[in-house]
Amino acid sequence: SMPSAKPGMCCPTCEDNVFENQNISTNSCLLAGQQFQAGSSWHPYLPPNGFDTCTLCHCNNTSLKIKCQRMDCPPLECDQRVAIRPTKRSCCKVCPSTLQTTSKPTGPLVQLAQGDQQVNVESGSDIEILTNGGCSYPVGGPYENGQEWHPKIYSHGEVKCINCKCKDGKVRCDRKKCPKWSSCSDPCCKSVCRRHKRQLFKF
Repeated sequence: SMPSAKPGMCCPTCEDNVFENQNISTNSCLLAGQQFQAGSSWHPYLPPNGFDTCTLCHCNNTSLKIKCQRMDCPPLECDQRVAIRPTKRSCCKVCPSTLQTTSKPTGPLVQLAQGDQQVNVESGSDIEILTNGGCSYPVGGPYENGQEWHPKIYSHGEVKCINCKCKDGKVRCDRKKCPKWSSCSDPCCKSVCRRHKRQLFKF
């Protein structure tokens, strides 16, 4: 027989389909008019963004109830404010790592006052940097007060669209802000540029 589309179904089906003879409702879960086979798992579709790959839904074999759960992210080994998402669609934040292996140049000895004691340390040393408001985290530090850098992530390399800054002992990382009239040559702002072009062509 000819395939026909049933109300609420996306695709046409054949009338003599073998599944028609089975009572599907007894071995499936129902969600928003859609049936899911018992024991199956899927990523929910959320308009207008598409499939939410950070959430997994499951149709229970015995209760035939649907349970959706967000993906568990591993615990961060850094401050939440420092952690970044490698891409906008990434489910979990990760800690940046600069992977710096170069040794810092040593300089002359300077005196730092610690309470009543005078301590001799090398100029440019970790202790001097931290005493002057530098930051000890993330890996690759310490960073001098006011120093800026692009974080590096093991799986993605250097993330040029994110900028980290050390300010008075605290690190803050932010994604580059793209103005409405961003240049399409800027790889960090290509999506903003494309979106703006689409809006222009609508008129």
